[in-house]
Amino acid sequence: ASFLAVELLRQGKSPEQALLEVMQRVVAMTESRLLDRNGRPLFDLEFYAVTKDGRYAGASAYEGSTFAVADERGARLEPTVYLYKKSERSFQ
Repeated sequence: ASFLAVELLRQGKSPEQALLEVMQRVVAMTESRLLDRNGRPLFDLEFYAVTKDGRYAGASAYEGSTFAVADERGARLEPTVYLYKKSERSFQ
């Protein structure tokens, strides 16, 4: 998955776009027994990316995750981009 994210970044995608595309591919290749009846994963998944020029992103399968960032503005948590809303999650 990390090689794919790097390749997508090289192609000019933003960190957010690259991570969401990787996540979509992982879900598409997941065994059906690990997906709900709507094709959404029965697990969460998180990826992070940082580019050489300092752009970054975190992505999760479901809404509600955060990731830590520390830069000249200080340390903080930021929300991840996501594929599915929290209300679409069929597991706890």
